[in-house]
Amino acid sequence: VTGLSNGQPLYFSVSAIDAEQREGALCKPVLSRAEDCTPPSSPTNLQFEAKGSQILLTWTTSPEAKSYKVYCLAKGEKYRIPLRVEAPQVECDLGHLAKGKYQVWVAAVDDSGNESRRNQLVDIELK
Repeated sequence: VTGLSNGQPLYFSVSAIDAEQREGALCKPVLSRAEDCTPPSSPTNLQFEAKGSQILLTWTTSPEAKSYKVYCLAKGEKYRIPLRVEAPQVECDLGHLAKGKYQVWVAAVDDSGNESRRNQLVDIELK
C-alpha cells in the first residue's frame, strides 16, 4: 500500500480463494494506522573544537531533521543519555567535561521520532 499519510486509519480484511476461483467470506476487518518508519538521513561533517574542558560540536544539517541527538560517551561507559538539539541549530556545547577520552556522534530525528543511523564517530581527548 503506497501514498498514505502518517496516522491515516486503514482497515484490512482477508478472504480465501479456492481451486475453482471461488472467494470465501471476508474476515472481520482489522484496524491499522499508517506509520512513517523511514529514518531521516544522517547529519554529516561532524567537527569539534576543544577549548579547555569544553567541546563545541558542529555538523551539516539533515533536511528531514526536526531535532538532533548528540551522544558523548566516555571511554569505558556503556551508554549515556543523549542531549537533544532542536533543528535548525547545528551546533552543541557539551559543557565542561572531565579530562579523558570520549566518543561523540550525532543522529537526526524526524517528525515521527525516527532516528537516523549514527554518523561518523569522532574520538576526542581532553588533556
